[in-house]
Parts: sequence; structure tokens; C-alpha cells
Amino acid sequence: MESWIRFLDMVITARLDVEFGKKEVLEKPKATITFDANDPLGEFVKKWDIKNQDLVLLSLALLPHMAPGFLDKKIADYIPKGGDFPEFGGIRAKNHRGIIPTGETLLYILAGNDSLVRKKYLSIFRESRLFQMGVICLGTTASDEPNYSGALTVDEEYAEKLLLGGVSKPRMSTQFPAQQIETLLKWEDLVLPDKTPILSSGRLRIG
Repeated sequence: MESWIRFLDMVITARLDVEFGKKEVLEKPKATITFDANDPLGEFVKKWDIKNQDLVLLSLALLPHMAPGFLDKKIADYIPKGGDFPEFGGIRAKNHRGIIPTGETLLYILAGNDSLVRKKYLSIFRESRLFQMGVICLGTTASDEPNYSGALTVDEEYAEKLLLGGVSKPRMSTQFPAQQIETLLKWEDLVLPDKTPILSSGRLRIG
């Protein structure tokens, strides 16, 4: 099991142990996560100093990609006969069979049922670097549903970068009517009308 999944497992276990009366005091696990050398996710976490609640957020959003049945199994450990657990949030998708975490899932893991603590953590949706950078977004909801019931999703390109270390080349489709071409020519060989913006060597130049 990936170390970040183990970390998230400890965080969720600590919350559910208190919820179901196994423990009286919430234990906050330390983020002791180790990554293999050249691990793109580890490099990202280190570069942007992702920790504490942001680390929980990132791990939770990546969970459906790497462990789609994790949350179902986790809840079954505490409710073996099944049953409704609305506080935990989460949604079911058309094709994905597991629970997809939502903003409510994040808030429950961080704050439990304490409304004052929950209010404190609402700022994460506005102030978290992960949201500001567009790494993670909160899905839209119907007009009569709370905003935080939207799914936590990782941007497609970031998901590939963090999990695979690169981004796939776009495929030709009706949504992307273009394809990659190769040429021996250089930027200097390109002929365009006057005053046409050209992106050259990372700078915008007016031809």
C-alpha cells in the first residue's frame, strides 16, 4: 500500500474511532509519508510543501484513482451490516463503483460533527494552494444541493503527472480537432503576417 494511502487510512480511522465510540479522544496522526526516489507525487509534495489538511485533501482526491474500493471497505469495518452514513458524504458515479469523496467527506474527516470546527475548515476551499493552482476542484452541484456535496476531483493533467510522471499526448477528436506534426523546420522558418503573436523560446514576440 502506498504510504500516502496508509496516512489517509490512519486519519480516517482516528475520526471513525471517535465517531463509533472506540476512543474518546481524537488522535491526529503525524504525516510520516515516504516516497520512492524520483516519485512525481513525492516531488510535488516536497516542492510545494504540502502538509496537514492539504495533504489529507490531496490524498483523498487521488484515492479513487489508486484505491477505488477503499472508502467502501473502511466504512464497512464500522458498519458491517450496512446502513446510511450521511455525515461522511461521498457520491456514486455512473461507471465508478466506489465512493467518490466530496467536500463533505473532507470536512467530516477534518472536523467530525463539530459545527464550529467544521466552519473553521471551510476556508480550505478558498485558501488551499491545491484549489488555487487548479490541482483539485470541487464539482458543481444542483441548485438545491449544498456546494460542498460536490465531488473532489484532481485535474486530469495533474493526475497523470502525479501518478505517472507525465502527460499523455492529446488524441484527435471532435472536441480536439488537431493532431501533432513533425518537421525539420525551425521557428525562424515560420512565415506569418505582420503583427502576429509568436511564442518563441517561452517568450511572446510580435512578428
